[in-house]
Amino acid sequence: MADDPAAPTTTAGQPSQNPPATTNNDVLSLQQFVVTDTLMALDQLQTPISITSVDRSEFEDAGALSFQDVVDRVPGLQVGAQGGVFLRFATRGFRSTNDVLVMVDGVPFRQVNGNADLINIPIGMVENLEYAKGPGSSVYGRDAVAGVVNIFTDAPRTDTTSGEVSVNGGSFGTYNGYVRAVVPTAVNGAVNLEAGDGWSDGYEARTSNDNQFAKISDDQQLTPYLNLRESYIDTHFFAYRSGAYPLLNGDIAFGLSPTANLAVPDAFYKTGFQSFTVTPTLTFGSEWKVTDVTNYNRFLRNYIGGIAVDTNPGYNQNNFFQASVQDIFYDDINASWTHKFGVVKNTFIFGGTYENGHFTQNAATVTNQPTFNPPNFGTPVTNAQFYPYGVVGANVQTWIYQPVTSGYAEERAELGDFSLLLGARYDQAFQRLANSSLTQFGQQTVSAVSPRVSLTDDFYNGASDQASVFVSFSKSFKPLAPSSSTSGGVTVFELLHPEIADSYELGFKGYDDNRKIFWETSVYQIEKVNAQTFYRINTLNYLISQDEQRARGVEASVEFRTTNWLDLYLDYAYNDAINVNYVTSTLNLSDNQIAMNPRNTAGAGADLTHGNWGLDVSANFTGTRALRDDVLNSEILPSYLITNAVLSYTYKHATYQVGVDNIGNIVYISDNLSGDNNGSTGEPRSFFGKVIYRF
Repeated sequence: MADDPAAPTTTAGQPSQNPPATTNNDVLSLQQFVVTDTLMALDQLQTPISITSVDRSEFEDAGALSFQDVVDRVPGLQVGAQGGVFLRFATRGFRSTNDVLVMVDGVPFRQVNGNADLINIPIGMVENLEYAKGPGSSVYGRDAVAGVVNIFTDAPRTDTTSGEVSVNGGSFGTYNGYVRAVVPTAVNGAVNLEAGDGWSDGYEARTSNDNQFAKISDDQQLTPYLNLRESYIDTHFFAYRSGAYPLLNGDIAFGLSPTANLAVPDAFYKTGFQSFTVTPTLTFGSEWKVTDVTNYNRFLRNYIGGIAVDTNPGYNQNNFFQASVQDIFYDDINASWTHKFGVVKNTFIFGGTYENGHFTQNAATVTNQPTFNPPNFGTPVTNAQFYPYGVVGANVQTWIYQPVTSGYAEERAELGDFSLLLGARYDQAFQRLANSSLTQFGQQTVSAVSPRVSLTDDFYNGASDQASVFVSFSKSFKPLAPSSSTSGGVTVFELLHPEIADSYELGFKGYDDNRKIFWETSVYQIEKVNAQTFYRINTLNYLISQDEQRARGVEASVEFRTTNWLDLYLDYAYNDAINVNYVTSTLNLSDNQIAMNPRNTAGAGADLTHGNWGLDVSANFTGTRALRDDVLNSEILPSYLITNAVLSYTYKHATYQVGVDNIGNIVYISDNLSGDNNGSTGEPRSFFGKVIYRF
């Protein structure tokens, strides 16, 4: 199968545009090539890791209105937001945003500290999403601890100009619209143009938001040997923030409405993202390909906080004022060589990466903050004269300078149905931190080697069925952004050693009934050492503990496309993620379940079509989970089930949709990032209508 001449070729970071295979009864098969795991275009059965791919047609059929709706279709990947912003991924027990490497068109989409600000990814820009579960540091370097999410934005090349216009409106004063167009060119290429705008009043009080984006890319096959892609992305997002809710016994305390807003007035979050990428790809015959990805990203953030409350009387709201600019230059050059030595097919990839990040932050100190007692959190009981924020002090400027240099190599050898993959990467990061309130600075150099070895065997190839087994071991590396902290009037630099994780995985995959059914299951264990865990010592201050963490679990999914009118899927994941060695200055918190990690998650969905009509129904289950891991007996949040339904009608070039999200109107706590007994609520029942016109 890997030697199939119909297997697609890819440019850097782009998924193949191989057309889906069909059987003689025109039932669409599930043939799928992916590129995220190994930088090679491989069939699903050839990849030594579990990979899920969601393309545009799938999430459009499901009536997705946001990037979060797209992610809800991906088994094993959770997404949540705090205060309506700070959208982040969680997977396999790890909740830190920088435990999952997010890429856009093969370029890391991360700030200097590794966090991916997912609120800057609009749905109108997403063509395809691939999620490679488990570490990927041997190829991608830092932050690929629990997985790699690669988001592709270019629509396939077409012979004539094509595109679509989409408009939707719904509950809570929500509106979104975008236009996409693909313009073919005379030199065997295409120009992609995309733009969009949207706003919403928000389902909580005083949480209106708006967003805009624009993107242009030019992908040209200039000669038989040279392909050149250039792209520019510009996105903007603004939102008034909501507050976290105090919780007791896993439920919202004091009879507060789940759509209330406990944030101080005018707390907001404003962000912008600009990206420019140039990717030339040289192909020499059938064996050599050289790709260089040069990218510049800028992240702009400006926000006012003041959202956290607790069940303890006399809790101060944690107010802050911050604005930051981050400029990141990235260049990755790699070469691949494919050659057959007798009966052994060899693919060798080697390359190097240089990334240089500059971070500048202005933050005002705040004192004499108002104090609030439950149940009336809107009226301060002390420092009322300084309502709402307190006394805003002098600005403090912080600078971080962080260049990272890397080299990597990967070898894949195939002998019949058996393949061996060996890879290794070396990363070295220099970190320098300075602060305007201090005369000294802190700096350090950290490095790590991330090896990888995996075996894949297509142990069964029948007339209409196929199955493979894979086993994999890899290390991952995550340097932690330097910071400073002040205690007793003394400011010290926090220069933290990088986190290192070992990952083991065993899995089985298969196609049945001429690729109309795809199934996979795997068991895994990830062991992270030198994990940095923050624990609260009082209402406003945290300390850092060196921790060891371990996640063990099993994942399984199956997709059926057994007729030309029905497509359905099922998935389930069990994960046991604990803090193995978590000792603070006062407590031994070892064996605590990692906060907000559900041991059981599951999903199911069906897409039915009949003539011009379509019905898409999906349900996602999240099990019970501990609210905190920095106390001895944490609250346990209840499980919840979110069910959505979308009815579609297509006539000529237009598709009309009506849908409802969260049919049961479940009130649930979707996230908690504060380390307190509080959390953010998920969106209640909402209705929408949508029109997509394709040309």
